Amino acid sequence: MDNGKPICFPAVLRSTWFGLNKIFRNKLKSLSITPVQYTVLRCLIESGEEGLNQTELADVIFSNKNNTSSILRRMEKNGYILRTQASYDQRENIISATSRGKSLFKSAQKQAIDVRGEVFSFLSPEDEINFCRSLQKINSKLKKLQN
Repeated sequence: MDNGKPICFPAVLRSTWFGLNKIFRNKLKSLSITPVQYTVLRCLIESGEEGLNQTELADVIFSNKNNTSSILRRMEKNGYILRTQASYDQRENIISATSRGKSLFKSAQKQAIDVRGEVFSFLSPEDEINFCRSLQKINSKLKKLQN
């Protein structure tokens, strides 16, 4: 309860997400990249040199294949990503970040770190870790409930 009123988890979560996304989007404006493009680049870079196929990428960014496809078209047009045919299946493309995409990611990552620092500034490092772990546990539970 907060000020005598029950906390409405879905509303608080949605409001928090929209607030974070808006702040991050505004910080990224000068770099000409969106938060979702940043997320795609982060996931591709974290995946290593082998890259990801579109289905894998859609899974790690919590999107579907159709939405991911339109994001990737824009990113490819801007030179942030490269699609190459998979050696194991000619119907499959492997997506990787280009050097331009990696450079853009590094600049955007500085903004992401700034936003995270501002948002968590009122928490101790331990509380921040516990909060993130709690979100991971919730996410794991949600995945189990979806299956």
